Amino acid sequence: MEKLSEVHITSHLNERTDDIVWRLKTRDDAWHYVYVINEFQTKNNWWMVARIVEYVAELRLELIRLGVVETGEKLPPILPIVLYRGIGKWTAPKTLNGIQIGLPEPLAVSDTKEEFVLIDIHRLAQESLESEKTVSSIFFRMERGLNFSELLPILREVCRYFKGDHYNEIKRVFLDWCKLVAMPRYKIDKKFVPDTLTLEEFSGMSYQYADAAEEEYYTQWLRDIEEIVKRDF
Repeated sequence: MEKLSEVHITSHLNERTDDIVWRLKTRDDAWHYVYVINEFQTKNNWWMVARIVEYVAELRLELIRLGVVETGEKLPPILPIVLYRGIGKWTAPKTLNGIQIGLPEPLAVSDTKEEFVLIDIHRLAQESLESEKTVSSIFFRMERGLNFSELLPILREVCRYFKGDHYNEIKRVFLDWCKLVAMPRYKIDKKFVPDTLTLEEFSGMSYQYADAAEEEYYTQWLRDIEEIVKRDF
């Protein structure tokens, strides 16, 4: 898969910075465009399916306006994803039929297709997330954290698994998430984290802001360093 940057949404969706345009090559060497709309939710939103349908329609019109597809061609697939991190189970409808009154026969049109993919982070199996060392599984574990002490060992895993310059962007994204999401969520003063701090430095320093005793986390931090030295040197 390749991330593309030449397609920009210029309508009223221009403030949505988490929509990503990708193209992927299938086994027959054909390129396909995939537009991923990520919507983060902490509460059940009864009208979410209506919002998603609007996003998709706007995106399709924008692709036509930009000339990404020509007359007679088919539009590329669009994959809307709702990432839900609320504690309670998601109960809002995922189909238009769930929020609108149906027409009487013979005008009724059957439409039971789900309009988005729901990823309910707190319903994912913990064992599966821990066994899969992927970007998404680690991110889901970070999002599930109920306090800062649960986040610390996951950050250290990120530093261990994603080594090398080709992972710099991934680590930068994780660090941005820590600053913009985790720190406000866990009431950590941003003055303790300089802008120049790397993810490795953040995970090493952050023990002192955890909920548990400072000495306990400092000791574990030293053990982690010793393990890395023994393994790599």
